[in-house]
Amino acid sequence: VSTQSTWAHNKAQSLLLRMLEIGPSEPILEILTMGFKHRSPKVRSACLQSLIVAIQEFGECEAWSNLRHHPNLIIPILEDADGKVRKTALNLVIELALRGPLRYMNSLRDVHKEIVNKAVSDSSNRVTAPVRKI
Repeated sequence: VSTQSTWAHNKAQSLLLRMLEIGPSEPILEILTMGFKHRSPKVRSACLQSLIVAIQEFGECEAWSNLRHHPNLIIPILEDADGKVRKTALNLVIELALRGPLRYMNSLRDVHKEIVNKAVSDSSNRVTAPVRKI
């Protein structure tokens, strides 16, 4: 990864977080979840990673409830053809599970359930207070 690419990614991430902090989060969340279906695995992975960072920055908020309660947003990307996308999607599910119950936990494949349950039990004390408020 080039330095310019990393710089651009960090700037984009900062802009996204600032937009979430200033304005309504639902349109931004909608755009990021649309990225789950993009043809490029780099875009899919970046959208997932952006959501993970936003959840870590802002903690629990109503904007994430769609991600926690609607399996049709998350389950398909857990089966993505790209391994990095699958791993990032699983990390997103873990972040969401750390902050509350997932309605679609029973819909996850057994291997995903094991990983999520282990991560939640291993890091029950890891969830920190949000850095910012939406």
